[in-house]
Amino acid sequence: MIDKQTTNNPNSPIEVKVRDIRLDALKGFLGILVVAGHVFFAYTPSGESSWVVNFCYSFHMFLFIFISGFLIGNKEHNSKWLWHRFKRIIIPYLIWTTFSFFWDYKNLSVKKYFSTVFLHPAYWYLLVLFLCDCFLFLIKLISKNTVNEIIFSVLFILLFNIFTILHIGDEVESIKMLAIYFPYYFAGYFAKKHELKMPHLLFYFALVLYPLSMILYDYGNSAHLINCINSLLNNLNLQDGLRNNIIKISDKLIFPLYNHYLVAALGCMFWWFIFGKIAKIKIVTFFSFLGKYTLQMYLLAGYFFHNYFANRLLNECFLCVISIILVLIISKIIEKNKVLNRILFG
Repeated sequence: MIDKQTTNNPNSPIEVKVRDIRLDALKGFLGILVVAGHVFFAYTPSGESSWVVNFCYSFHMFLFIFISGFLIGNKEHNSKWLWHRFKRIIIPYLIWTTFSFFWDYKNLSVKKYFSTVFLHPAYWYLLVLFLCDCFLFLIKLISKNTVNEIIFSVLFILLFNIFTILHIGDEVESIKMLAIYFPYYFAGYFAKKHELKMPHLLFYFALVLYPLSMILYDYGNSAHLINCINSLLNNLNLQDGLRNNIIKISDKLIFPLYNHYLVAALGCMFWWFIFGKIAKIKIVTFFSFLGKYTLQMYLLAGYFFHNYFANRLLNECFLCVISIILVLIISKIIEKNKVLNRILFG
């Protein structure tokens, strides 16, 4: 993040740009988790639960989208800004989506390409991020004050989630992801715009509650949470019909709320607080260096996944390290051509 701070001389018109190392370090840390999450998710046998996948997916993309909103909090959100975001996000998105389409598919068709770009995006984060930008632009356009911003953002969030709950447009994966992530994007934007400071007590609660919340967390699998609720219902002697309805509601509503808005929010606060406290430790310098290449890691790392070793754990750990190293090497080479770098990586 770039913050503008004036020099110590009150008469000096010069503004000094100071980079927030915590955000760079957080992005680098999250970039590692993106690679690790993808590796362990890809190589964990179907039906098995991986603690690495659960850890990564419990908060990493939520905190990424929060930081994205945070970084544009002080921007002027006009049509020029939106066009700039389009060039920085959608152009690389279309290039890499097209490349992955021809890389992955054997039976190519216009229908499959359309689905890959709009319905089931290969690089969903970029598309959802730009959709968040679009809806923030719309909110700013129709809002006259802060209260209206909050009202319209809540209305949009409710609308997205109603679409998801009622299975409207089930085939449009990007709308589902927008329903999940827009609240975090808007929260980041709102926190930066109004320079909100979270009470330390909330962070201390997160330090305790986030690890505890992970006990029932299982990415993409509601069994743990449902079994816990089922055990509680066993003690209430409810009728079978009512009991089954509660279980269905728990699976369709309580499970996503628990995963997306309790565990994820606690995880975001937990690591935001941690990196705020360790900002001066040397390891943060390494993370902040990686933070400059998180987009490249997201886009390129998957192309280096392969079974190099028979031992699954050894193979997964090796892939995490070698894919990041190769991404950095390629990124450094492409960096030398500023035009190509801007086209490929915004």
